[in-house]
Amino acid sequence: MFGMFKKAMLITAILLPSLGGCTNYFTAVEQIGQYEIGEQGPAGGWIVYENEDWPDDDWRYLELAPDDHIDSGNLDWAPEDVKDTSIPDGTGAAIGDGAANTEAILDFFESESTGDITTTAPYAADTYSQGGYTDWFLPAIDTLEYIQNNYDYDFNQTGYASSTEYDNSNVY
Repeated sequence: MFGMFKKAMLITAILLPSLGGCTNYFTAVEQIGQYEIGEQGPAGGWIVYENEDWPDDDWRYLELAPDDHIDSGNLDWAPEDVKDTSIPDGTGAAIGDGAANTEAILDFFESESTGDITTTAPYAADTYSQGGYTDWFLPAIDTLEYIQNNYDYDFNQTGYASSTEYDNSNVY
């Protein structure tokens, strides 16, 4: 399943102050702040997306990790013993699916692999810490495409991968 990647682009979702979503706009703005696209976010990265449905969801913004993100040579996507195996329930493609995808991928690795998961991109994302935030994840394909179409990134040239499976041997 999947190959080697030069870098891992990391995203964090700026969560809302209640578990069930937040219906009070002013409380949310007061507790998490209000950001503009392109501004530096609370973790030191850059705000790249605002969720229009944030009053009903548990997150409002996506923040791109600063600078080179994780750049430690090449990262495996998966341990060797599960490289040709799909995640049982699949992975989502939509903007906002990256956190659940990364969690599902790691759960699968931990239950099915006997290999070293610490050299994988999903593990690197999950254990990354920046600006006091530890909830970083690999973005879903629609998030990568959104960033590529709206910012100066060419993912085909730089070796980034999403958390979305293409088939049992590849990710987008």
